[in-house]
Amino acid sequence: LHNFLKQFPWLLDPRIMSFRDEVTFSKLLREKYPEDDLTIDDRRIDFLCQRFANSVFIIELKRPKSRLSDKELDQALDYVAFIEEHLGNENGTKVCCYLIGERLVNDKSVEIKARSYSEYGSVYVKTYSELLANAKSYHNEFIDKYEELKTK
Repeated sequence: LHNFLKQFPWLLDPRIMSFRDEVTFSKLLREKYPEDDLTIDDRRIDFLCQRFANSVFIIELKRPKSRLSDKELDQALDYVAFIEEHLGNENGTKVCCYLIGERLVNDKSVEIKARSYSEYGSVYVKTYSELLANAKSYHNEFIDKYEELKTK
């Protein structure tokens, strides 16, 4: 699924202007601070994207059947904090993460945490079903026109 979304990133968000696949923390830091000796936990971000000048977002994909828990929510928030802290929050750049999986685990505290992160604007939970519905919605006019022409 990762490779499919890499080939068709517009399914994640049709407004993506730049798209980087599987970028590591160390690579991002070396680009910004080439002369510095950096010691960090070298984690990998699935996709790092930019929509417009003041909006950077991370897409963290989990397996299609995975249920999202505290661990995944906190990982997504850590990614947001890392990008804001190390790559700068210049000119009001907004940084957020879209965490994608099957659904949240059935736990009230996890639901509250997810809602809190979303309301703050840092982490948004999306399901693969939502991605599919959004893709259909983005292209509904095209699909309708195709169906109309196909019946003629």
